[in-house]
Amino acid sequence: MNTSKICGLILLILTVLRLWGNVTRADLPYFVLNLVPLVIGAILLIKKDKVSKKSYLIIDEQIIDAKKYKEHLKVPESILKSFGGKYVLNSKNIETISDKWTPEKLVIIEFKNKNYIKNFLSSDEFAAIKQKGGKAVNTKAVIAE
Repeated sequence: MNTSKICGLILLILTVLRLWGNVTRADLPYFVLNLVPLVIGAILLIKKDKVSKKSYLIIDEQIIDAKKYKEHLKVPESILKSFGGKYVLNSKNIETISDKWTPEKLVIIEFKNKNYIKNFLSSDEFAAIKQKGGKAVNTKAVIAE
């Protein structure tokens, strides 16, 4: 959630608390009726922020040593899941439409957001997998939101 959304939610909470002090029992139904749309709006704002921030780790792999690569094959789903990720694509079945980019294999992994990708890439689990693969594969990777 970005800073402006956090400030907006804090302002909403402070406004509600300030108004609450001035509410009498007779005003309570009116107060609640006016509060409901604000709360729904805040929930939708938070939910939209969570949904719209998915990020993707896109990897172009060029296999150098097929035998060693098979040992390194791919990150186990359980490790990806623990970092908020899941495979979207892991394929050698690629139709090239550009002369300048000819990937042998593409891997696309979806994460909850960019921070999850960075945590995954800096993890001990990923370092172990990378070390096990050694020089079996050359990779180029990007993060896309």
